[in-house]
Amino acid sequence: MLRPGSDRLSYSHLLAPPPDYYTDFALGTTYSLDLEAMLGIPMALFMSEELGSSATQNPVAVLEGLRRSTDNLAIFCEPGQIKIPHKNNTVYSLVESSVFQVHLPRGRSFHPKVWVIRYAGPQKDPIYRIIVLSRNLTFDRSWDMAVCLDGKKGDEPTEKNSPLQDFIGFLIQHINSRKKRRRIKNIQEEIGQVYFDPQIQQVADFQFCPLGIDGHDKKSSSLFQSYKDLVIISPFLSKTPVKEFDSLALSNSSRTLITRRAELPKLLPEHFESFQVYVMKELVAEGEEGLSEDELQAEVPQNQDIHAKFYARSKGSNHALYFGSANCTQRAFDANVEFLLKLDYRKWGFKLADILEDIFGKDDKDNPFEKIESIPQGDFSDDDPADDLQRAIKELCRGKMRAHVISGEHQTETAGRGSLV
Repeated sequence: MLRPGSDRLSYSHLLAPPPDYYTDFALGTTYSLDLEAMLGIPMALFMSEELGSSATQNPVAVLEGLRRSTDNLAIFCEPGQIKIPHKNNTVYSLVESSVFQVHLPRGRSFHPKVWVIRYAGPQKDPIYRIIVLSRNLTFDRSWDMAVCLDGKKGDEPTEKNSPLQDFIGFLIQHINSRKKRRRIKNIQEEIGQVYFDPQIQQVADFQFCPLGIDGHDKKSSSLFQSYKDLVIISPFLSKTPVKEFDSLALSNSSRTLITRRAELPKLLPEHFESFQVYVMKELVAEGEEGLSEDELQAEVPQNQDIHAKFYARSKGSNHALYFGSANCTQRAFDANVEFLLKLDYRKWGFKLADILEDIFGKDDKDNPFEKIESIPQGDFSDDDPADDLQRAIKELCRGKMRAHVISGEHQTETAGRGSLV
């Protein structure tokens, strides 16, 4: 299920419509947005082209993809996190009407990575697809995870989708296009009767878990509960949630934490006394040509690390798997807007060690990770001055700036709304 060398997903295939269907409307969320990467999204959604294929280098094909997506695509992102393209091109102005920045108060971040897509077809019932990811809409090569659910409209409403409807309702508040607001509102209403099928026999149930919006927080996600075994994959850490997870362990429990090497100094060694801690091997982080089964030998190796967010909790025969955007940080669970998908997994004889074997391989040669035997010493804090500066920059980007031009030589006046904290 989680073998890094073979169980790889194609972003293009996730977005492309099923056979005999076309994309009717798609809304996506991301923290950071690369406009160059975004140019390929309409081609995947509306033309079933591969991201990065030769077609995405064809100006005529790119323009056709943008034309088809004009009224049928909405992407929501964090203010100030849109990457400026390397080269100026008027084509980027064509995506402006599809991008909406979500301004949140008090330094909170908009951090979910979700797609809600409606596919239609001649004389066919619409298909809805929910994709829950940890990947931003960028060219980053780090390791991420994604889960995809398809469903069709049933005869009766289902309460299971209420959290998803609430999340879509939150997005509607941040869209300034009357036409797209109406389209998304229709999707919100219709999705209340859509029955999603995990298509995996071992998945007994699932739960949509938005965080940071009205009525939805870490308590409603049921993530922080007692366990016998626990696996956490998170590229970023802070001591408060790690300590809380540690406190929920039953006797003789196992705890595994996979993170980035750079995050280890943020926590004191005693926080990891109960955890088996792993980071990506430096050789792997420098490039992936030796790991993937794909034909990558001709590509230039790029630095990489884990970017996936994954939580697995077991107690008896009950196994809960969480995929999505939330890092194991206090801000993720107490401040940011995030989105997780919980899968209740049931399989005779299954244990979390099976997931770890998939990730680590059967011997050290196949293992892209290495165990950390000693944690760097030092007096470290979650409150890094660099983080404070980054938050101040974000607040500046979130501010709704305006300018006034006053007649007269060398007389200008600017003003801005918003506050720096």
